[in-house]
Amino acid sequence: MLDNFEKEKLDFLRKKDKSNKGYIDKGAIKIVKEINSKDGYYTTSSCSGRIVLLEKLSNKKNESKWIFIKHNKVNFGEIFDFLKNKKFRYPIWFKQEPIILHVRCKNLDSAKK
Repeated sequence: MLDNFEKEKLDFLRKKDKSNKGYIDKGAIKIVKEINSKDGYYTTSSCSGRIVLLEKLSNKKNESKWIFIKHNKVNFGEIFDFLKNKKFRYPIWFKQEPIILHVRCKNLDSAKK
């Protein structure tokens, strides 16, 4: 018989992916599968890391427009070509973000491990 955590895990992992892309980033699949195969753990969201250009519409975090995103290596020429001949009203920020994993743990002991 499944305990409450195992039932929640099973239900969560059966759901449709709600991310904008609708699937797990290629670079995160291996670690997500590894975590989800373990008793007492499952991932609720992930990102393999990304390079982003944001048009900062204000100083508020949620008021930015994502104008370029890539989940693997980029080179300067790729970004230069993207920006070339475009005009923006607001500053453009370059961000590099590492892998992000949100993991649900069965209990505090599991989380400590």
